[in-house]
Amino acid sequence: MLLKAIDLEKKITEENLEAIKFLNNRNTKVKLLTVRVGDDYGSILYEKSLEKTLSEYGGEHIKLVFSEDDEENEIISKVKKQLEDMTIGGILPLKPFKNKYLESKIDNLIDYKRDIDAVSYMSKARIYDMDFSGHVPITALASIELLKFYGYDLKGEKCLVINRSQVVGLPLSLMLLKEDATVTIAHSKSRELKSLIKDNKFIFTAIGKPEYFDKSYFNSNNIVIDISTNYKSGKVTGDVLFDDVVNNVSAISLVPGGVGRITKSLLLKEILSYYL
Repeated sequence: MLLKAIDLEKKITEENLEAIKFLNNRNTKVKLLTVRVGDDYGSILYEKSLEKTLSEYGGEHIKLVFSEDDEENEIISKVKKQLEDMTIGGILPLKPFKNKYLESKIDNLIDYKRDIDAVSYMSKARIYDMDFSGHVPITALASIELLKFYGYDLKGEKCLVINRSQVVGLPLSLMLLKEDATVTIAHSKSRELKSLIKDNKFIFTAIGKPEYFDKSYFNSNNIVIDISTNYKSGKVTGDVLFDDVVNNVSAISLVPGGVGRITKSLLLKEILSYYL
């Protein structure tokens, strides 16, 4: 089975439009603030994509853009000033920053109610305390929402997360535990990865290596959520060698057209929750 995100995207979009219609009747405008430091190509593309999305919904995208040579205190001061505007419903630092100290400082200026990708210590602490009433990292959320849309029940199921980062692997693992799954985390130092994959039903891969996993890693019981967006030979690909694997597993998400496709619509949904 192919796990396509297009129908889920439509569903979330319809819900978002209903919420925006409600807010428009209250003369409430949806606002997103992004913060970019430097000229990372991926960040610029995402910034433009978000601007387009907000414009289509009649919202406002406020951009703070800084050079890597700008003074840290000046950057922080301008971010703090913008955060005083409580009509802004979502704050999103566009990563990566080369200056990780500055990145951390900006992350932790954001109050958890507007921290739509859960980057601050406060947001992370809530997640690690198994409190999911606020925001969670969008990519982790999208991974689980895609499975739920296709009717999968994770209760009691064995899940392998091949990533241990604070933005994907760790929060995703905790969210799976919240669904009563049995969770194993693997990473670059894990041994016997093929055995681990074949011993688990649900596989979440986010190693950032294009077409790394071929059919020898999987069996017909595996349900694979390929989270990564990689570029190889001018095309977008996931971690999985799709054509080699697709007929050798129970189900697999598309790249592109899977987890990544629904992140923007989910991001907007998280922003809208601030106003509702």
